[in-house]
Amino acid sequence: MSFMQACFLFFAAWMSGVLNSVAGGGGLIIFPALIVTGLPAISANATSTLASCPGYIASISAYRNELWAQQQLSWLFGSIPFWLVTESRHSKKSSYRQQSNNSSHPNYE
Repeated sequence: MSFMQACFLFFAAWMSGVLNSVAGGGGLIIFPALIVTGLPAISANATSTLASCPGYIASISAYRNELWAQQQLSWLFGSIPFWLVTESRHSKKSSYRQQSNNSSHPNYE
């Protein structure tokens, strides 16, 4: 690797880190930069993913109080869709049972 490639990758990694810290999506910068410098696609993908991990860990530790509040809400909002799906399935089953009971066939239960 030449000095110019190393400088290019350093700048791309720096920009990727800045973008990840603000809005995410830094892989859109670092992955093509690694490909341009001659790294194979699978290695570039693995390197880009591994390079992002320290930033994710730092974000989790920095926002742990806010994440705790969000975790409490996730239980609520995670259970409501599950409840709606199960209730809709039960209502479909019960309406099917009512239709089958109102048929002209005798019920021998």
